[in-house]
Amino acid sequence: MGRGRLCHAGVAALVLLFATPALLGGPVEGGSGPAFSPGLCPGGELSIEGAVPVLQVAGPPEVIGRAYGALLGEQVRYLRAQYLDRIIGTGHLRRLAVEMARPMERHILERYLRELGALADVAGESREDVLLTATFLDVYRSLSCTAFVATPPATAGEPLLARNLDFPTFGVAQRYSMVAVYHPQGLHSFLSVSWPGLPGVVSGMNESGLVLVMLEVSDPDQGLDGVPYQLLYRQVLEECDTARGAEELIRRAPRTTANNVVLLDGDGDSAVLEVTRSAVVRRGLETGVLCATNYFRARAPSGAWPCRRYQTVSRELARLHGRLGAVQAAEVLAMVHQGPLTMQSMIFEPGAMRVHLALGAPPTTLRPYVTLDAGRLFRWRPTERARQGPKVNRDTN
Repeated sequence: MGRGRLCHAGVAALVLLFATPALLGGPVEGGSGPAFSPGLCPGGELSIEGAVPVLQVAGPPEVIGRAYGALLGEQVRYLRAQYLDRIIGTGHLRRLAVEMARPMERHILERYLRELGALADVAGESREDVLLTATFLDVYRSLSCTAFVATPPATAGEPLLARNLDFPTFGVAQRYSMVAVYHPQGLHSFLSVSWPGLPGVVSGMNESGLVLVMLEVSDPDQGLDGVPYQLLYRQVLEECDTARGAEELIRRAPRTTANNVVLLDGDGDSAVLEVTRSAVVRRGLETGVLCATNYFRARAPSGAWPCRRYQTVSRELARLHGRLGAVQAAEVLAMVHQGPLTMQSMIFEPGAMRVHLALGAPPTTLRPYVTLDAGRLFRWRPTERARQGPKVNRDTN
């Protein structure tokens, strides 16, 4: 059996691990884990914005990696031990995960490898640890997310993109949601709704107003000899200004597993890209709205893959047509939450440079939203203290 078929078989087998109820929650050994504490270091700052931890890092790759490790090293180690290691396993299971990561490692941009190496050195992690964090999402899959876009005439004002991120928590991940804001040298600043140690993007927006979220799809056209998808979608936000530009980059890239990629840019252009290893199919707006869950629709036979969440969102967007705003979008997300899986809910308004976030104990659609001024976050630059300070200054109050 060739390597491509071996990798595909591995993906299919390991996907099934997420069907076990133990992954949904439950107690975690070792207590509640390290808390987020405000701090400052060369090239970075960690603050708390309305109960949302916000990491800011800026500079060349090594500076970003060192700042990340200095400010969040404890959390990175804790999540690796209490979350990633429990998903991947130890012994031969870990060796299998590393073997499956190697074809993807060849496609990781040099700037990301430099950043990850610096993060590992400062955080006290191994190179294998950070490689597995960058690649595990391509192997261990969860199929439960929901997203939609609404633009004029469907909205009462600005275009928006809303999504629920539904993923097994192990009783850990829901306590460590955060926003990471990157200012890479010579590239677009962007924010990622994320967790400590995750180097790529599954939900994010850049300073040009380009928003990208992804939803996993089960499809046979997949493999592991390509760019880890979270790093591909980070590259999109670093290099692209528009939905069309994002589509072109994704089409050119060597791809791995199947995703629906939902895009919205500052001009209101939007698309769902149905992405597999060998093809990208575009779905555009219809009467100002666009929905996606965990099934392909443009490439599926009519009536195939019925999805209750897709049907509910489509119905509600039609009912609210012309009146949609952030408040109504949050109400629609609440109708399609997935109980203990829904650990992040968010609404992006790129025209206004705002992000509304509900994070924490699932389902997050029942929690209050915190509004972040993304424009202000993108204007952040290291202070003199952050450029030169030799240590992390932590607030212990």
